[in-house]
Amino acid sequence: MTQEKYYTVMELAERIGVPRTTINDWLNRYAPYMDFTMQGKRRIYSENTLSVLLRISQLRASGSSSFQIESELAATYAVHPETADEATAPSPADNAGKEAKQTAPAPSEEPAAEDVSAEAAPMEEEPHSSASPGTALVRNPSEDPAVLLGERFREILEKMDRMEKRSRSSAQRAWFFFAFAAILIILLGTAGFFAHRLLRDMEKEASEKNAELARLTERATNLTAGAQSMREQLETLQNGLAAQEKEFHAALEENKASYEKRREAELAAQKDRFAAERLELVRQMESAKKDAEAREAEYKKQRAEADRRLKERTDALKKQEAEIARLKKEAEKLRSAVAADPADKQAAASEPEKTAPAPAAAK
Repeated sequence: MTQEKYYTVMELAERIGVPRTTINDWLNRYAPYMDFTMQGKRRIYSENTLSVLLRISQLRASGSSSFQIESELAATYAVHPETADEATAPSPADNAGKEAKQTAPAPSEEPAAEDVSAEAAPMEEEPHSSASPGTALVRNPSEDPAVLLGERFREILEKMDRMEKRSRSSAQRAWFFFAFAAILIILLGTAGFFAHRLLRDMEKEASEKNAELARLTERATNLTAGAQSMREQLETLQNGLAAQEKEFHAALEENKASYEKRREAELAAQKDRFAAERLELVRQMESAKKDAEAREAEYKKQRAEADRRLKERTDALKKQEAEIARLKKEAEKLRSAVAADPADKQAAASEPEKTAPAPAAAK
C-alpha cells in the first residue's frame, strides 16, 4: 500500500499556481474541509486538501461568490473533524478562521452555554463556603439558577433573532446583486447590439464615401488631362509665334543689305509694304486674341477648375498684346518717316508694287 503524500503551504501554492497568502486565506476560510496532520509545529496537508483547493481555484476563476463556493464544498466534500491538538492549542490561523465564521448560529450558542455553566458553577459551590455551621444560608433571588438560565436563554434568543435578521438582509443584498447583474448583462447585450449595428452602418457609409472619392479622383484625372492638353496647345502656339518672329528677323537681316543698295524709292516702297505686312500681322494677332478670348470664355464655362491654366494663356496673350503694341509703334514710326519724305513716297507709288507675304507666313 502506497503512503499518502502530504504538502506544505508553499508546495500547495506552487501546485495550484496562486500566491501563498491566497492559500493561507482559503485554508482559514474553508478550514472544516481541509484534511491535515501535524509535523512538529507545522501543518502538512493531504491529497484531499489539494483537491479541495483546486476546486476552490476553479470556482474562483469561474466567478463564483464565497457563498456559492461554501455551498459547493458542503455538497461535495465531507467536513473534517477537529483533533485534540486543535481543541487544546488552536493556531492563529484557526482563530482567524473561527472569527470569519462568527456569523453562523452554532458558534454563537456555544459561548452562551459556556457562560451559563460558568455562572452556574459558583452557585453550586456556595453551599461549600466557609460559613459557620449555625448560620442560616440566605440565597439572593437574582442568583437563582433558573432565573439566570432564563436570562441566558433570552439573550440567546435575541442573538438568534439578530443573526436571522442579518441573514435575511444578506439574502436581500444577494438578490439585489443578482438582479443588478442581470440588468447589467441585458444592458451590455443591448449596447453591444446597437454598437454592432452602428459599426455596420459606419462601414456601409465608409464604402459609399470611398466609391464617391474614386469617382471624384477619376474626374480630377480627366480634368488634369484636359488641362495638360490645353497647356500643350498654348505652348505650341507660343513656339509658332517665336519661330515666325525669328524667321521675320532673319529675312529682315538678309534683305537689309539689298535695301541699302537699291534706290530710296525702292526702300520707301519696301517700307510701305513692310508696314502693310505689319498691319496685317497686327490684324491677325487681334483676330487670334479674339479667338483666344472666346476659347478662354468657353473653357471657363466648361471647367471652373481650369482657371489657373487659362490664366497662363491670358498672360501669354498679354505678351502678344505687348508685342502688337510694339509693332504698332514701329508701324507708326514707319508712317511718320514716309510722310516726312513725299518725294520718296511718289517714287514708290510710281513703281509697281511687289507681292506682299502671305498671311499664313505672318502667323
